[in-house]
Amino acid sequence: MKRARVVSANKFWTVLARFPSGVTLVTARGDCGGARGLTVSAFCSVSLDPPLVVASVARSARTLTAIQEAGRFEISHLGEQHRAVVSLFATKRTDKFNGEWTALVPHVFPVLPDALFAMECLRAPDIPGR
Repeated sequence: MKRARVVSANKFWTVLARFPSGVTLVTARGDCGGARGLTVSAFCSVSLDPPLVVASVARSARTLTAIQEAGRFEISHLGEQHRAVVSLFATKRTDKFNGEWTALVPHVFPVLPDALFAMECLRAPDIPGR
């Protein structure tokens, strides 16, 4: 049996970046840090009863702290017309809710009003990764 060859992390990322999937905006309003958000492509449904979804967020993401503080997070599923929002929220900038993106209603529940769909989610226990 032939053994699989291990590829570099950069090559692995490059290949998977070409995999077409939906892009989801995950946002939360923490106790101390205000509104935070990031784009997530690792989002899927887990169960219909009870209704559960999973959104994979890096432990190092500032948005994770806001989710943990709030105990909930918001999902906005983005379409082709949201390319600029995707680009902005894929960065580590701290001012993502300023300027032209104030439509995200940063003082209430931060969702994108013209998203393909939006939902508010309660946080379930974390599943630790490596």
